[in-house]
Amino acid sequence: FTLIRFARKAMAFRKQGKLVPVYPVNDPEKCIHCGKCVKNCPAGAIPVDNELVTLTDRCIKCCACVKVCPQQSRTFDSAFAPLLSEYFKKQKEPQILL
Repeated sequence: FTLIRFARKAMAFRKQGKLVPVYPVNDPEKCIHCGKCVKNCPAGAIPVDNELVTLTDRCIKCCACVKVCPQQSRTFDSAFAPLLSEYFKKQKEPQILL
């Protein structure tokens, strides 16, 4: 039911013309290069040697990097952010569906 409620609210945002940003961004002045974002990104969209970058072709917009950042240097500025935070508080284990 959580997914259905989220989908309904997300559709209301879209009808209002609020768009989702392309990917999370990192503030280089706040980043301490701890690597937590790299370790927690399920898509491998953050290079090990450069936490300031997000590979847009790999990013699935799950916000795992935003949630684990101890400095709040990674952000995903969107009208959807509070909605995502409300409905998806915990990161789930990756699953492979056949």
